[in-house]
Amino acid sequence: MKNLFVVFLCLISCEIVLAQSDKDQITETLLDYIEGTANGQPERIKNAFHKDLNLYSISNDTLGITSGKKYIGYFKEGQKRDRVGKIVSIDVALYQKYEKCVLKHIKH
Repeated sequence: MKNLFVVFLCLISCEIVLAQSDKDQITETLLDYIEGTANGQPERIKNAFHKDLNLYSISNDTLGITSGKKYIGYFKEGQKRDRVGKIVSIDVALYQKYEKCVLKHIKH
């Protein structure tokens, strides 16, 4: 029973730590995009995306593809835009990390 309680506490602490660090990283990435596009900070926009980014759009029943490099090029350093962004919510799924944490503590 004591071992089960210790495993339970470890699971809860792992979940809290993983959720916070993941949530912090997601928040930082979103803010790089939101603030970078609003304030003309191409380097922050670049930080928010994978290096091989492609953006997809549909206009008049036609699929358009814009490379990340081209998209980021639309934003000039210091050139502010009339954009407002807000993070409404972030939900982090922890199932895989949770499972790794459990296995790590059960081995002892």
